[in-house]
Amino acid sequence: MPKTVSVQNKFTRGLITEAHGLDFPEDACTATENCVFTLIGEVTRRLGIDIELNGHGGIALDAFNSAVSYYRWTNAGGDGETELLVLQVGSKLYFFETSTATVSNPLSQTFSVSNEIDITSFQVLDNTNNAALTECQFTSGNGYLFVMHPDCDPIYCTFSQGQVLANRITISIRDFLGYQELDGSIVTTRPTILTKEHNYNLQNQGWTGTNAWVANENLAGPNAAYLNLTQSSPNLLTNVVGTVTFTVQTGLT
Repeated sequence: MPKTVSVQNKFTRGLITEAHGLDFPEDACTATENCVFTLIGEVTRRLGIDIELNGHGGIALDAFNSAVSYYRWTNAGGDGETELLVLQVGSKLYFFETSTATVSNPLSQTFSVSNEIDITSFQVLDNTNNAALTECQFTSGNGYLFVMHPDCDPIYCTFSQGQVLANRITISIRDFLGYQELDGSIVTTRPTILTKEHNYNLQNQGWTGTNAWVANENLAGPNAAYLNLTQSSPNLLTNVVGTVTFTVQTGLT
């Protein structure tokens, strides 16, 4: 009887670490070292790493006690031929123009100090965590680089004329549930003192075209006065006897 070789493990599904024994997909592996998986199911040995010619050791970055991550930013600036390597070391982002790297002009020589970005300048207000200890997450689209960090506002980066600029992304959130106030107040309650919790519920339970909490009020009558009401500095009219008429600007919500 002739003997044949049967391949039981092709590993064409690549490396999968989230599955367990009951639902583990066929032709996948749970652990691998120094292997490269291709889109067509090939598994090859990862080649060795050597120092680059004509420029290695030209950059000194201190990564001690700092988060380190990297990302391949393709189509940078909307140019399909431009690619940048984004390197996070601590709280700084560094950029290397890999698409222009050659043997005579190696990758480390494409680095520009003027391109570094400090993510702590986008740290969320009142957040005292050390942002340098946590890795950033990256993605890109339409020529932009998007950077997320748990201690910072999300930012997007543009690339033009050899420079990378970072911009804060302001996200508006409509909170349908609101914050549970300690005194049990609901959004339709008018407390005598505006707490931070009640102010949050008022501001986040709906959309307004303009800030609904800024208005000038002209008081007519024997107690004529002028009040400027804002959400951060509310003024209370007290000790008024009789009827007082409030007239505010037209066009407010």
